[in-house]
Amino acid sequence: MKETNKSNILKTKEFLSVREVASLLGCDPRSVRSIIKAGKLPATKLLERKTLIKKSNIDKLFEPWE
Repeated sequence: MKETNKSNILKTKEFLSVREVASLLGCDPRSVRSIIKAGKLPATKLLERKTLIKKSNIDKLFEPWE
């Protein structure tokens, strides 16, 4: 799949996997799991190997602190 098509698909989804978030942020999936474990990114673990992150929670990572 072309990178532009992949980016467009990720932009339209409401929930993303750890791998998709890593792709969106340009980092390793282990980094995303570390952010989740640190409590900075809310996520829902559906199965042993399936964690979903709401895209709006990713946007909140980049909001200025109050």
